[in-house]
Amino acid sequence: MKRPSVYVKMKVLGAIEVASGKTRHERIHNVAEMTFLDEQGDQHRFTWRTIQTWYYR
Repeated sequence: MKRPSVYVKMKVLGAIEVASGKTRHERIHNVAEMTFLDEQGDQHRFTWRTIQTWYYR
């Protein structure tokens, strides 16, 4: 897969704030179970580790 756009990354990071879970770690794992659409309508799923890396950067 090519690099995801900033648009998709922001959708993923925004989902952390509204995901269910008591801790940020739980919310990141819940977001990793979601599917996100990019600008072309393609579906993407990301590992919890990738999402965590984006969050901390």
